[in-house]
Amino acid sequence: MALGTHAATSNLNGSNLLRNGITEAWLGSSNDPEVRSYEGILDEVILYNIELSDVEVGLLYANYTLPQDYGSWLLNYADLSDTAFAGDPEQDGIRTGLEYVLSGNPTQAGDTILPQLDAAGENFVFTFIRSAESVPFTTQVFQYGSDLSGWTDLSLASTDAPELAFGPVIGGLQSVIVTLSKSLSIDGKLFGRLKVDQFP
Repeated sequence: MALGTHAATSNLNGSNLLRNGITEAWLGSSNDPEVRSYEGILDEVILYNIELSDVEVGLLYANYTLPQDYGSWLLNYADLSDTAFAGDPEQDGIRTGLEYVLSGNPTQAGDTILPQLDAAGENFVFTFIRSAESVPFTTQVFQYGSDLSGWTDLSLASTDAPELAFGPVIGGLQSVIVTLSKSLSIDGKLFGRLKVDQFP
């Protein structure tokens, strides 16, 4: 890791001790042509605004688990009769891929994991809980419309859309809040749904 015109030193546990005044940083490369770039893939980067102790770094390493893709998640349900992403073995109308994203149980029928609507205020507010682990392996889009034939897409990959708010990740789960103006409705009606696709 090279840091502009400043140096960074690494201790044995891999944490970096940075000097004051650093304004730029490169992960895996350098602005110095004499320094070789890292030839590989950075799967995950976590930045801290404090220096971690050797014990803290050791705990992070010891407790780290890889995010579960759809196939890994299915291993929790070995007796599932239909493992297709678009399947619905318990026939509750919720596809198994959506169960994966919404941290549901594909062996038990029920709709409590679906987005909930609060229309009491001046906006339509849709709220649901998603598995943070599902984010890198799926495309997640909230769709809304005044009828059931035309939809407007809100990508949940967008963190700066004013209609979207994301809670902190706690226990692998994250709340998602979609706020839509009632002016978008026709005759007081506005439909919303969550569309999920699996990355190829």
